[in-house]
Amino acid sequence: MTDIEFLKDQGFQILPGDRYVTEVGDLSVFLEDIEGRMNFRCCCGSPKVDFEKEISEYVTVAADADPRLEGSFKDRWLVIEIVCEDPDEEKECVKKALEIVGTVREKFDMIPACAVCKRLSPVEIFVGQEGAVMLCGICKDQGKLLEKHEKMIREYHEKAVKSVKAGIEWGPMKVLIKVGFKLGLICGILMVLMYLAGLAIPILGLLPWVPGAIGGYNAMRSAVKVDYMPLLVRFTAVSISFLLTIILVAFAALNIGLMVLYGQFFYPHNLNTQVLILGGTVGVAGYLIAAAIGFFMNPDL
Repeated sequence: MTDIEFLKDQGFQILPGDRYVTEVGDLSVFLEDIEGRMNFRCCCGSPKVDFEKEISEYVTVAADADPRLEGSFKDRWLVIEIVCEDPDEEKECVKKALEIVGTVREKFDMIPACAVCKRLSPVEIFVGQEGAVMLCGICKDQGKLLEKHEKMIREYHEKAVKSVKAGIEWGPMKVLIKVGFKLGLICGILMVLMYLAGLAIPILGLLPWVPGAIGGYNAMRSAVKVDYMPLLVRFTAVSISFLLTIILVAFAALNIGLMVLYGQFFYPHNLNTQVLILGGTVGVAGYLIAAAIGFFMNPDL
């Protein structure tokens, strides 16, 4: 590659990705090193000549006049390649290539074209992940939108990677376990009170889904607020903590209450079995339904 100071003297600007650009009239000409050879590329077209073959033949003949150059024009890309391997002649080849671009521009009245849609239009340099290109206003806006979407995807991927690490370090996981424990403690006590009250008012013993629904709704809303983990992982963690806690609290408190009231841990009508059956079916169903409601009603999703 020709030294940078020489390129600057010729009006080239340095772009990301080891590329350079200069202006020939109103045309932006890129210079890049492709497999050790210097290539001049310019996206342009003629408002007077629609037949590309005529322009291509002229470019080829003009470049072939110098054995150190090769030229082509296809799909609105004007390309001049330096095939000379003598570094001492490289600077002269650069000047000659720019002269050919200028000659083609004047002969066919060439004007800039968008590198993406190939529309003849004023263009601007857009620097994206794949390098610098000349884009019209429409394609440039689309490029910015695509960059924004790709950035969002990268950020989501980074969060997913962090979620695994965070899960191993038990950072957010501890928060979810604590949330599940608190919800299980509150809902477990509520369930016990409802069953004990059901001894006097039987209908209350038929509402084991209420504590489960309260727990499911709040478990989902709490899981949504924790970042850096997939929602299913968050909800599963808080659910396991909740269910284990509510089961332990319900049976412990229930049997303590039965011991106080009846002097024995097992009620004659086998209330423990009722707790297990109703709590394990209706209660879990209420938990999942309320969690789904909490998911769809959450403004953070």
